[in-house]
Amino acid sequence: MLRESTTARARILSRSRTSIASLSLIAVWVVLISSAAAAVPAEPNSATAADKALTQLVAQEIATLGVRTKTAVLPSDQAFETAAAVKRGDYAAATRIASEVLAHSKLQSWQFYPFNEYMASMCSSGNDPAFLQHLNAWLQREPKSAIAYLIRAEYYERAGWVARSDDTPRVRPTVC
Repeated sequence: MLRESTTARARILSRSRTSIASLSLIAVWVVLISSAAAAVPAEPNSATAADKALTQLVAQEIATLGVRTKTAVLPSDQAFETAAAVKRGDYAAATRIASEVLAHSKLQSWQFYPFNEYMASMCSSGNDPAFLQHLNAWLQREPKSAIAYLIRAEYYERAGWVARSDDTPRVRPTVC
């Protein structure tokens, strides 16, 4: 009994230390960001130096926590990159990323992975008029782009679900 309570206390203490370290990193990051934002650089090159110094300081603090850096690229990351490329008008990059995801997708567990997750992540909000405007501009520029039509269709499907809501009716209305 004593051994179990000691082990439980050790686990709680370990979690507390990790939480405190994470919170201290966040606090340092907030202080640094607010001080960097308050300091208006006189020259454009000094902002670059400040950004590099801030990046280096944050990297050092993260290293003290022993957190491993992210090594895998998730479908949601690729979806974010594609959406950003569409919004900046870089349709070639958007096509390249979407084609790569499609080329590496396979039917697994009744879904087309990772393409289904990629498409769902790209249009998750369903309420981004700027994104829709860029999709329409992409289709005007490249009317034979299947990827552009597919992304716009996914956007419209998500927008429909957002407008309707994800709730399904429990009672069907009676037909007169």
